[in-house]
Amino acid sequence: MRKDLQQEIVDNIVQSSNGMFMLAVLQMSTLEWLYDSGLSQGEIMIAMRSLPKDLDSTYQEVLRSRISPGSRETVRRAFRWLAFSEERLSIDELAEAVALSPGSPRLVDLQERPTQLSDVLHGLGGLVSVNEDSIILFVHYTVRNFLLSESAEDFRIDPDKCRTYLAECCLGYMLCYAQSTARQGNSNDFGRFPLLSYATRNWTGHVRLSRRVQDKLDAGARVEQLVRLFLFDGDALNINLMANDPNDVDRDPFPARLSRAPDIFYAVSTGLKTIVKEMIQQGAATTCSDYHGRQPLHVAVKLNEADIVQMLLDNGAEATTKDKDGESPLSMAAASTSHYGTFKILLLNTEPGLIKDLDVKGTPFLCAAAQGYDGEVLHLLLEHLRLSMDDLNAGYAEDGHSLLHLAVKEGNLSSISILLEAGVDVNVGDKNDDRPLHYAVRFDQDGARDILLAKHADQTLVNKGKKTPLEEMWSKRSLDWSSYQVDPELEKESRLDQARTSQAKCHILSKQGDSVGPKTIFSKTYDWSGLNNEEVKMLYRALMREKSSFERLDHPFVVSYLGFVTSKVNKRLFTLYLEYCDAGDLETRHVKRTPPKKDAHPNDAHPNDEEELLPDLDLSDSDDVPVCEALSEKDMWTLMYQLFAALAYLHYGITISKSGEVGVERHWDTKLHRDIKPHNIILKTGPRGKRIAKLCDLGHVRNLDQRMTVATYRGTPSYWPPEIKDMTLREQQWSTKGDVWCLARTLQEVEKDFKPSIDMDEILIKCCNQDPAERWSSLTALQRIHRYQHFLQEPYASFQKSLGGNPPGYEYQAFLHIVPALNTKAPFTGVTRKQRIKLLQRLRLVLTDGQGGWEIFRENCNSIHLAVLFNEEPVLQRLLSVKGQDPDEPWPGSEWTALHLAVQEDRQRLVEILLSANADRQLQDVHEKKAIYYAHPDSASFYNDLWKRQGVSISFLGATIGRQKLVSAAMSMTLSQTDKTSYTTTPV
Repeated sequence: MRKDLQQEIVDNIVQSSNGMFMLAVLQMSTLEWLYDSGLSQGEIMIAMRSLPKDLDSTYQEVLRSRISPGSRETVRRAFRWLAFSEERLSIDELAEAVALSPGSPRLVDLQERPTQLSDVLHGLGGLVSVNEDSIILFVHYTVRNFLLSESAEDFRIDPDKCRTYLAECCLGYMLCYAQSTARQGNSNDFGRFPLLSYATRNWTGHVRLSRRVQDKLDAGARVEQLVRLFLFDGDALNINLMANDPNDVDRDPFPARLSRAPDIFYAVSTGLKTIVKEMIQQGAATTCSDYHGRQPLHVAVKLNEADIVQMLLDNGAEATTKDKDGESPLSMAAASTSHYGTFKILLLNTEPGLIKDLDVKGTPFLCAAAQGYDGEVLHLLLEHLRLSMDDLNAGYAEDGHSLLHLAVKEGNLSSISILLEAGVDVNVGDKNDDRPLHYAVRFDQDGARDILLAKHADQTLVNKGKKTPLEEMWSKRSLDWSSYQVDPELEKESRLDQARTSQAKCHILSKQGDSVGPKTIFSKTYDWSGLNNEEVKMLYRALMREKSSFERLDHPFVVSYLGFVTSKVNKRLFTLYLEYCDAGDLETRHVKRTPPKKDAHPNDAHPNDEEELLPDLDLSDSDDVPVCEALSEKDMWTLMYQLFAALAYLHYGITISKSGEVGVERHWDTKLHRDIKPHNIILKTGPRGKRIAKLCDLGHVRNLDQRMTVATYRGTPSYWPPEIKDMTLREQQWSTKGDVWCLARTLQEVEKDFKPSIDMDEILIKCCNQDPAERWSSLTALQRIHRYQHFLQEPYASFQKSLGGNPPGYEYQAFLHIVPALNTKAPFTGVTRKQRIKLLQRLRLVLTDGQGGWEIFRENCNSIHLAVLFNEEPVLQRLLSVKGQDPDEPWPGSEWTALHLAVQEDRQRLVEILLSANADRQLQDVHEKKAIYYAHPDSASFYNDLWKRQGVSISFLGATIGRQKLVSAAMSMTLSQTDKTSYTTTPV
């Protein structure tokens, strides 16, 4: 074909497909089929101009034009198997399957199997494909959706009829195999009977699905009759169980000696009540066991067959019988959020005494329910047992922890709520007098802590270690405070005796002796004697809530908070210990102001001071205005570098080590200062007399809460950013950009002995942009400051060394440094999920705060895992279209594939796309879990249905190398067109 015609075809397909990748593939496939059919180039060009413009019309055209009348029934049968088979089928398996005739199932001789199946499939090149393993796949998930719709006309698949059709085929095939004289009884049979492996593994599943429609279809009665023939004919069942046992899928085929479960297990697995009832009437024992120690009731519970569960219980089965793994039917039902109805049936048929004595792998059942089961299970359990209040508050095991302690330790929020609603004492103590609140802080269960505080847990109660929950939070890094004594000389030298403080009594302490810790520290002692109990509890809650904001801070340009203790004499006296800085604050030393009038009303009062736990400390004389020292250009650049680095740490967890190396915190909660001003920047004399600036007075610091929708007004009004000052923008919350604005305003006020350069002015102006979206971030400011490295006194090069790579931009490079924290070998538990949520929030923030961060990500991302986690469908489509891209590439360590992540995040659309790219559903991660294991209970029906579909492929049959290049060119242009529009999409 001439090159100009090839280009015209590409241009036409790109235009007519309107950015739809799959439509471009189908249109190219149609032209390929026409080319193979012998049409001239002119005829192909005419056909091209009349190609359908949407997927449904394209699928209809393929079905009308490419299928001969004699092949239509074969194609219909193939579509049924491809749409509803439990596993992917090979060419040989599908050829065998379409030869079976429902109503009179039989095996066919090799000569009678369709020899033209490959030709039929080639004619359907736009709808199906064959991969390198000879597995037949739909070319896209939309093909199946089309075949289930009215648009498919004569080829429409009725799901109910299809399910019974597949069940009939499997049962009939196995019955005929049992009677066949060609059967050898060894693995050679899998070659001679290609559908044998599939049928023997999946027949019970197909029967269960068909059972749901038996009342509507006569075929349902045929299925039940086939099951009866199969199960009550011992030879047929035994012969087929030699090939595969659907109740023991890990067993090797054709063992030397058959060891199987009793017949009733297979009856239960079908979900057919009438068959189970007949077996019981004929003497089948409901308490018999299989090779795993399971009884039929275990199987019925696992399959959530509530009616069969009740039937087995009525005939002697017991809900508390344990298998070899220590699981009982009762514990199995309790562990599943979709089995509440079954769990309730088991409860109503079990004596409370048996439940009280039941354990799950050594843990009392009631304790296991509080720790790991959903709150609704615990609610049903408590209703059934009718425990007294003493029983609810009772201690278990040697530690004497109560049910509430256990629920708090595991962070089981729904169980915590259920227990508190049932009247459990929120302050119940264990043998060490630890309260649930102690457990919440000890095991870092923030959600549990908040629930307990909301239910008025007493934060002042001490355990046998003489610690309140708050003190325990701070004790992890406490120094020996008794070794520190007030230093009167330092206090006099620092004019501390003249300082104004609103709530705290301050001291400078020097260390006596050789104990571990800095030589000098600073203390603030709060006397809350004048506050009532509710006010004290409120302050306790705030300190407890924000403990991590203080204790974890470790940065050379942020003041360190060292500890918190309660007076043993007066419980209303609390002392906070901080790093001591000897050179005053920026306001006093380097900002020149006109003295205020004596009667002036202070305008910096906070409108809501109940959260200000660490009030400002004014180190200046209240009557004297000290001499202001102007900074040199060198000192000014250093000051900017230090303070923007401090913000990068608070906002994004970008650390600086003692040696000056830049790194990232693996797990970090974004922290907002919310009160940056000259007064809250203190100065310290460093090595060789260098001046070090530090952000201090972090009483307003809060972790960024993504759920906040109303502006949180904190800090000093004269330093509020415009988005907070403007009362018409109350939907705005304080953000990282608010802190940047405050810092830039602060730096503008610093007295300078030079005329600022254009670049210095630009940095401060850009950081004071009225629009937060256009305002620079702390990382962007640092990137610009690096140009003036010759002025900097600190080891400035580390930022550029770590974050100066390509693609350019400190934000995107910081993003790349944080990303590895997403990959963990830890099991995907609630804790892991919370950590991932925080990491993704942090990564989104880094990209959002940067200039064009999302565009850079979308252009440069080469990870299908990140595309899934950030829900970036166009990026995922682009990557999957790249030649050689493996959709099953595992993450090192966790071995999670993109499909694992998509299911974990419940990204249903992305799951479908990955399956359309032939992602393997059977791959296991490092914990031997398949992707489906992580399906969210609320989406169970979606995944159960989706996993029964066939995988799909984006390739098609019979393309020559030359035409593949033409297809690739059209698809690349289509994807490029799609990508251009995707960049305007708001990230989720």
